[in-house]
Amino acid sequence: IGGISFILYGMISAIGVRNVVENKVDFTKSRNLIVAAVILVSGLGFSDGITFTIGSTPVTLTSLAIAALLGIVLNAILPGNDYNFGVNHKGDINRGVSFNNDVA
Repeated sequence: IGGISFILYGMISAIGVRNVVENKVDFTKSRNLIVAAVILVSGLGFSDGITFTIGSTPVTLTSLAIAALLGIVLNAILPGNDYNFGVNHKGDINRGVSFNNDVA
């Protein structure tokens, strides 16, 4: 089982690296480098996770959950992406949900 786990996690890592390369993530930008570094360090560094109590129920966040949450938060708060919500760029498919009150 050890060898299979070794191959499985290696393949998962390789697929992650392939996604970064295929999407041409620009690591010359500090923003992208910071987000990637924080995700990697928190994913590897919090080996026991973080346990806290809500009410009387203990809640444990694993290192994967911590890394995912930090990545989402950093991606949202660090400047660098200019989003135009509601605008479809050439070739994009409209996959959003319209919350307009207009009824046709």
